Amino acid sequence: MSVFPIYLLNIVLALFCYLPVQESPSFKVYCYPSRFDTKSEEYFRNNRNNGFVTDKIQIMTQGSIVYTDDKSNFDPARVRRFLLKNFPDPDNTSMVLLDWEAGPYDDLKNFPATDSRFKAAENKLIALLNEVRQHRPNLKLAFYGIPFRAWYDWQKQKYNPSGKYDRLLSEIDWIAPSLYILFADEEVGHARNLQYLRDNLDPALVYGKKHNKPVIPYVWHRIHAASDDYPHDIIQKEVFAKYIRYVSAYSHSGYKASGVYWWDNQGGRLDDLSGIDNHLKGTVYDAATYDAMIVDFAAAVKKELH
Repeated sequence: MSVFPIYLLNIVLALFCYLPVQESPSFKVYCYPSRFDTKSEEYFRNNRNNGFVTDKIQIMTQGSIVYTDDKSNFDPARVRRFLLKNFPDPDNTSMVLLDWEAGPYDDLKNFPATDSRFKAAENKLIALLNEVRQHRPNLKLAFYGIPFRAWYDWQKQKYNPSGKYDRLLSEIDWIAPSLYILFADEEVGHARNLQYLRDNLDPALVYGKKHNKPVIPYVWHRIHAASDDYPHDIIQKEVFAKYIRYVSAYSHSGYKASGVYWWDNQGGRLDDLSGIDNHLKGTVYDAATYDAMIVDFAAAVKKELH
């Protein structure tokens, strides 16, 4: 080979070394595939480099945890069936949310850490973790909604006093608080909803930093049923995207959320399709137009985050 081509090759290699490397964003938007439809799933997959994640995510709902006639105790046989069906590979490393919102969940929230009922509830939840890990030791586990969502000061003081969940949250692999919007901006104002996000991010981020756990809150593009005026109404896509951007940028003592988990119901998705104050104006009326709406929401989120 002549000297000239080698010289050119060296120049090209040198220039290549200085090209910026496109890195995947550190803040992720987790989208559990079966909760969405064809076009939105395709959008998420095509935007993996923009932080959308659809793999390695699963939810163990309460029906896969508890006895049929006893929601206060977990059923080891039912847990095992769920694990064998969904994770046939015993070395699976998926993220799994344990969604047990009865019995010990309520006792954990309502009683102080010194109360025997709190301690019994804590022991049950840790026993469930141990049961899952006995069969699938590499799954990455979290409990939904702990620390607990709060709107009023009395709820913050009762549900989330400092250190109340240290033992439990030191045992899990990631922290999954709920940031579902309880009241529309039209009811309480955007600033009040940002305060709500801060109030509920703060305790989760404190635990996350203390125990070195990722914090991935749950978000939803609808208003919670707690609202008197807008229950389950679809939020404007620009407002929803701004909430997620706020979560991505917010930090407490230098610790930030690692992402959000974008939730949607499997049933009832085609109910209440007009949107807050009819902002969707009849454009969403069936599964296909709902799917297209989710793509528009995802594009709005992408724009806000990048």
